[in-house]
Amino acid sequence: MECSIEQNLKNCPCTYPYCDKKGKCCECIAYHRSLNELPACYFSLRQKKVMTDRSQDLLLTRKDKDPPVAAIDIGTNSVLLLVAQKNNKNRLNVLLDIERVPRLGENLSETNKLSITAQERTILSLKEYLSICLNYGVSHIQTVSTYVLRKAKNRDEFIYKCKKIVIDVKVLSEQNVAIYSFDGAVFDFPYKNLSNIMVVDVGGGSTELVSKKSPPFIKSIPIGAVTLTNLFIKNDPPKNDEISKIKKYIEKELNKISAPSVADLIGIGGTITTLASIKQKLATFNPYMIDHKILTKDEINEQIIHLSSLNLVQRSRLPGLFPGREDIIIAGALIFLAIMEWIGIKEILVTVKGLRYGIVKSILGK
Repeated sequence: MECSIEQNLKNCPCTYPYCDKKGKCCECIAYHRSLNELPACYFSLRQKKVMTDRSQDLLLTRKDKDPPVAAIDIGTNSVLLLVAQKNNKNRLNVLLDIERVPRLGENLSETNKLSITAQERTILSLKEYLSICLNYGVSHIQTVSTYVLRKAKNRDEFIYKCKKIVIDVKVLSEQNVAIYSFDGAVFDFPYKNLSNIMVVDVGGGSTELVSKKSPPFIKSIPIGAVTLTNLFIKNDPPKNDEISKIKKYIEKELNKISAPSVADLIGIGGTITTLASIKQKLATFNPYMIDHKILTKDEINEQIIHLSSLNLVQRSRLPGLFPGREDIIIAGALIFLAIMEWIGIKEILVTVKGLRYGIVKSILGK
């Protein structure tokens, strides 16, 4: 690697505040390696070179396509990665869409802080995603976070750790989350009248509701699958009074706002896709078997009754319920059920798409 003096770098990317060798890459890297540390400048320069080389290789073999881009969505429970590109017909071609469940917001509702172990788990997932992006020759990565970093008092600590591995995290406002989620959810839907649709995004820490009516209806409610589980469920399986308390809490939050008049609901997020997977008893997660499927209010209610009768181990063995959601699926399902009753709609359309798709669309200008 060339020394930064030779490159005439004005702003050294080393993120260690105690480093006295900033601006001298060769010395800086050697110094941090002696401390078993990996300076951001090393990864930054390597990342830039590998991404550039890989993108050029891909373009040589696929001249009809732009290099891939990526969106990383850091949520309260999961971290999602979408890698996609435009094809020669100017359509979105999805190369990879995966999820990890490091649960960054573990116990956030009680402490208002991100635990060290939760941060470490999430950083490991992000490092894995960076490696994947390098292999795909991604030309641009946009990393965003939502409720979990808006809520955490020590979010700057986590953002700093991300910068050390050359990930710049943008904390989205409630309104931006809702807009990106809506755009991602409907980008391949055949609906002509999008103003009559409401997208419901139940996350780990909050729930976003958005409809492009006139005027637009955009609301973020501080209820999520992880936060409600942590607040109310103390027994395994949960007791009836715990389920009742969750229902009352959700109803209380929903009654603070007026329900919009819409004809269709689209559900996004891990809760609704898991409920669809359970309905079909999928042995492995298959987005093609879930996307654009319908769940009725009665089906969701029946699943809640069944799931509430099982302990964690029994729930984890259910076909379609994949690791990382067995403890929070009940609370998430209760949120969807309450919203359907609040709106007065008997069924909801499921999509595996959402926020990350909206981000990629904005990157590509699609």
